[in-house]
Amino acid sequence: MVKENQMLDPTIMAWHKGSAQRMPALYDGAYPETSWAKCGAGNGGKLEVNVGNDHQFIMMDTGGYEKLGEMPLRKLSDRQGNE
Repeated sequence: MVKENQMLDPTIMAWHKGSAQRMPALYDGAYPETSWAKCGAGNGGKLEVNVGNDHQFIMMDTGGYEKLGEMPLRKLSDRQGNE
């Protein structure tokens, strides 16, 4: 599917897990069924990929963007332990 859409360097811009109503950037007022897709499209996502009936992804081609090299990844959490 990525090759059909001519993506050289596909990157996930947004995701959603339907059964648990989980998505990144869940905030008060966000509607889990649609907010994730609007976020992905608003950040340049062009391709929606569904895996089974439960996982959805919005992807974009980042081939034309400057690479940052290695980046340390960290998990952030608040005082209650929410990530």
